[in-house]
Amino acid sequence: MRKINATTYLLMVCFVLGNVPFSNAQLLKKLKETASGKTESSGSSKGSSNMIGASEINDEFKTDELGLNGIYYAQTNKGITKNKFEFEICKDKSKAKGAENMPGCISFKYEIPETNSTIWRNTVHNDGYAHPESLLRIQKLYFDGRGYGDMFQIESGVIFMSASNWKGVIIGTEPAFKREDFDLKSYINSGSFYVKNKEDLKKWTYSAEIEEKVKNAMTESMETINSIYSEVEGKRNANNEMPSMGKLNTKFIQDRALKTYKEKYDPINKGWTHDYMYVHGNEWVNKKKYLPNGQLVESHRELHVVIVRKNPQGQCKADLMYYVEIFENGKYDAENGKVTGPVSYMGMPGGYLPCEKAAAFKSKLAK
Repeated sequence: MRKINATTYLLMVCFVLGNVPFSNAQLLKKLKETASGKTESSGSSKGSSNMIGASEINDEFKTDELGLNGIYYAQTNKGITKNKFEFEICKDKSKAKGAENMPGCISFKYEIPETNSTIWRNTVHNDGYAHPESLLRIQKLYFDGRGYGDMFQIESGVIFMSASNWKGVIIGTEPAFKREDFDLKSYINSGSFYVKNKEDLKKWTYSAEIEEKVKNAMTESMETINSIYSEVEGKRNANNEMPSMGKLNTKFIQDRALKTYKEKYDPINKGWTHDYMYVHGNEWVNKKKYLPNGQLVESHRELHVVIVRKNPQGQCKADLMYYVEIFENGKYDAENGKVTGPVSYMGMPGGYLPCEKAAAFKSKLAK
């Protein structure tokens, strides 16, 4: 059988396509490249297909100890896309106090075809100590998206990327899916699953089983990141001391200040526990106000107090506040006077500090 050379083949195909009502410019360009042995690619042709209309991605990867790097496939409304993911934990160390031995960032290089002929390349970094450190500890990825959604690993060979309008939902004090206003089904359906095994794509569509896997992955990432933040904060605040106790401290003010604090802040400080309060100031400060008739009268008095409490992550805090007592008829009535209690943060002389210091200080309270 006589062989047909590339040029003859190209002429034959061009003749057949001559009258087809289709945008032939791109297809003819591909045919010419195939006949000449040349192909257009955004990366190396090594390991990639030269089929007409198929995207080509550079399949070369750096050493990957965590098993993240590779070619991933995703199901989109344009069909199945081929995607290159390459993660690298930065060698730079964090500059945050208490996290000096932790890696500073994750670098993510990727090539994602948006169509069958366009390759979108990008490189982004996730700075900070918590995310790269969590990857090292649990061998699972969480990457805070820049210009797209969050990415996190569901299991080996499977990564989920949320839609851009859902990014940042993992970071917090409790899993996002526990919020009443969070629609987990929409969160999953609007995102994309990227899998290394192309044959597994059909498994990664919304179902009760998939929802549970996403929940578990989100919770694990959140808990690990929060624990790392707590660890670093603990190192950072190890030398912080409790604010001093003022000479005006009494059991009456201790108890009344704590009672009014809880009434005011319990509804909004969900998850916090309030241990005790005490007086930090050494004197009351009287405040005045003008009545509608222009008369200047005593309005209230203020005293510096300290609230000692614990956040949902178990960190202890000592914050300085005002304790306010309202004057009636220009003077304070200890028996019947109105009390607004602690109001307005003044600063944090203690701030976060070791819980053992907060517990030890409690023995100094008025009995």
